[in-house]
Amino acid sequence: MHRGKVDTLASYTLWRESMLLILCKGFSRHLIQKISKRLSRFRIQTSSGRAGNLKNNVTMAKFIGTIEEFITLFGGTLLTNAVEAYTREYKKMVGTCQHKGNMGKKCSRRLEAAHNHIDHYDRIGIAVGILKGYEKDGIVEVDFNDFLRKYHDAHQPLHKTVKILCSTHHGIFDKGTRAKSESSNVLRYGMPEKQTAERGSCPLEFVPSEEGVINALKENGKCFIHYHIFGGTIVTKEWNNTKSDITGANLYNNLHSKKFVKDYRNRIEKIVVSVHENPEA
Repeated sequence: MHRGKVDTLASYTLWRESMLLILCKGFSRHLIQKISKRLSRFRIQTSSGRAGNLKNNVTMAKFIGTIEEFITLFGGTLLTNAVEAYTREYKKMVGTCQHKGNMGKKCSRRLEAAHNHIDHYDRIGIAVGILKGYEKDGIVEVDFNDFLRKYHDAHQPLHKTVKILCSTHHGIFDKGTRAKSESSNVLRYGMPEKQTAERGSCPLEFVPSEEGVINALKENGKCFIHYHIFGGTIVTKEWNNTKSDITGANLYNNLHSKKFVKDYRNRIEKIVVSVHENPEA
């Protein structure tokens, strides 16, 4: 399956610095830096055929991949941050929640920009509409600057595309409108699918032994529980014995009744109960 990738245009900077080293051999470092600064203001022709100032108009990184991959990679990061930037000043100008009626809830203090889905505006839908204009044979190749300019323009005027709502009424306004994301071949932030344990399988180990742990609880009133999570992470909790007399008969029930075990039972690979705080000991 084709993967989305980013192609950067840094060759001009590399060429410029290389030419400076060749042409300015023997010049002082200060003079070379001064010439480089002057050159950086020149207008160049980009690969898109558009001439412009380097800082403002140079073609930047490109995305090459499917629309689904773009949305999976950037839908919750780039697009969310972009909308936040577009609406920051507008939120201050409006200054209050634009809900009609109280919807049974009082306003909260925090104001947010909500896409006006009643008039068919939404963050993902706008992006998909733009990306389709760059799609060929199922693959999109788009410069991020070009995309973001069009994404910004598609949100204008703001009074039509977004509503300024408090966080409470934003949640009520969006209720039932967010479609479930389809499965994707792109790993979210590189994370593999979570491993889970079968119900009832939570093996226990004791260090140095079961008897040694019981003695530590009786004599010192504490020991340490090391929860080994799938993937290699270990979460350590101190077990302070203040309520009951621990015996071999009730030791296992005490461990399995821990809140952490109840909350994360399907993510625990094994439990190691030790007299040592260091899980590697």
